[in-house]
Amino acid sequence: MWMIPDETPQELTEVAETAAWYEITEYEVFRRAWRAWFGTEPVPGELERHFVRYMFRQDVPPWVRHYTRRVLGSRPRARAAAGRPAPMWLVPALALLALSLLAVSMGGDLLPAADGCYFLPCY
Repeated sequence: MWMIPDETPQELTEVAETAAWYEITEYEVFRRAWRAWFGTEPVPGELERHFVRYMFRQDVPPWVRHYTRRVLGSRPRARAAAGRPAPMWLVPALALLALSLLAVSMGGDLLPAADGCYFLPCY
């Protein structure tokens, strides 16, 4: 559709990621950003005006951009990397390790009854 952009702007993604990080709404991100930037609680109606511009025009105020980048930049690296998938080599390596441990635990005797012929026409 011609009205929907192909990719989400980074600023909108940062607001959504900050909300997800704190498990709060995007409106709450705006309120916290206002308090961090201006040092006071927002005036009734003022925050709504900025949030409506964000929702309908995808316009992120500079004080919200600053807040979200500060929050996302301060996340612990381990928690930030938790969403990444495991490397491609890790699953086969773990499977090989498990098979090797199984073989060692069986004493190397994987085919205990292989001293005779069990295929047709051997009886």
